[in-house]
Amino acid sequence: MIFIINYKDQSSTLLSATTWSDAAAYAEGTGKVISSINEPNNSVLVLNSPLSDNFYQLTLVNKTTGVGSLYFLFEENFQSLSSWIALQTNFEVTNISYLQRNYVAI
Repeated sequence: MIFIINYKDQSSTLLSATTWSDAAAYAEGTGKVISSINEPNNSVLVLNSPLSDNFYQLTLVNKTTGVGSLYFLFEENFQSLSSWIALQTNFEVTNISYLQRNYVAI
């Protein structure tokens, strides 16, 4: 499962964990004050550059069905993100946001 952990110091982490309890235990172990732990619905994680803290959140809509999907991407930079988007045939980007966020898998 994917979790977004937000801390009081305005930093955040995208975490892959088996359970919400595992995510909470990780967050508590950071020593930071936790603001929230959220589990986004129907999201897709793409780790093109897992060590990067360049986090992009995109909504891609299928041009045929009109169904939108939420994507979380870690990329080196905006140019590599643009290259990835260009490879997504039959999809249109309807929303994109950038945030510095790290990725952790437990």
